[in-house]
Amino acid sequence: MKAIHAIALAALLAGTTSACHQRPDVQAAPQPESRSIWERDNLVAWSVGPYDAEIRGPEARAAMLQRLGFKRYSYFWMPSDIPNYRAEIQAMKEHGIAFQGWWAPFEPDDPLLDETLALFGLLDVQPRLWVVPPLPDFAALSEQSGVQLPADLAAIAELPTEEQIRLYPLVAALIEDTERRNWPRTAEEQRARVEQEAARIAAIAAKARPYGVKVDLYAHNRWMGVPENQAQVVEALRAQGIDDVGIVYNFSHSRNMFHDDLADFARVWQRIQPYVTTVNVAGVHVDDGTALLPGKGDGELAMMQVIEDSGWHGPVGVNAETGGDAEATLAKAIAGLSDLAQEMMGGE
Repeated sequence: MKAIHAIALAALLAGTTSACHQRPDVQAAPQPESRSIWERDNLVAWSVGPYDAEIRGPEARAAMLQRLGFKRYSYFWMPSDIPNYRAEIQAMKEHGIAFQGWWAPFEPDDPLLDETLALFGLLDVQPRLWVVPPLPDFAALSEQSGVQLPADLAAIAELPTEEQIRLYPLVAALIEDTERRNWPRTAEEQRARVEQEAARIAAIAAKARPYGVKVDLYAHNRWMGVPENQAQVVEALRAQGIDDVGIVYNFSHSRNMFHDDLADFARVWQRIQPYVTTVNVAGVHVDDGTALLPGKGDGELAMMQVIEDSGWHGPVGVNAETGGDAEATLAKAIAGLSDLAQEMMGGE
């Protein structure tokens, strides 16, 4: 059930299951120009635990990441993992692995946001909060569809597997339909949406700032997953003097029914590059819910070349979302990325 929950949660937060400037002070510290961003010691492990068939706990996961040579880690968690936050942080610290990011499906008034930040302060860690679009309103979805849905994602996760399999596609389709109907159609509606999202992010950033924690917009489809929209939100925040918000760019969410970054990735990258703090590389494809390893898609090499040519220097993430034993999956992801980098650099 855990694997179903993880994959379905990602799809629901994305809001879809089918295809269809001035530089801010948010980038990672500059690295020597001779150092490749694709090297192993610059990699970040991401989306690990929920996709791991071995169901490792914090200590075993940290030891596994250390064996693979990771120095940085971003934490993707499920509601059932909340009691293990402290153990996760302590295990990574004991194995010399720093936190790059922390999955943050939080609203500003979510008590879990306050509790999480307090724990960061207590344990002296400063992951960047990778903030995703707001969680779906299941009561509204029930009213819209006439189907009585459980209260939230956690409630769905407690249902029998067969019921989860039945409900997730329905909920995802409802979210997708709602997103289409609410998409801004005029310049005025776009400005209002930007202001709304900027206010939400500003409130989260204000809570995080006293702990030395910064915020990133996590490209996870829907309106907030479109790079131009993210850039506009970051710029709206900068206009208010809030310059500690960045963007996480995900290859896996670069193509879907709402946008196709590959159509002109050089332009897309130029637009967002000043704000990008982390790039997560995966196999690129039309987003039908299938996870691909680097080198197994149809666009990641060209995207990497654009990033390489731009001179951007920051951490690069790889994930375990294809499932199976996460240690084997991450090793394959590292190898795939390395092969792509070698090909890009003209190697044999």
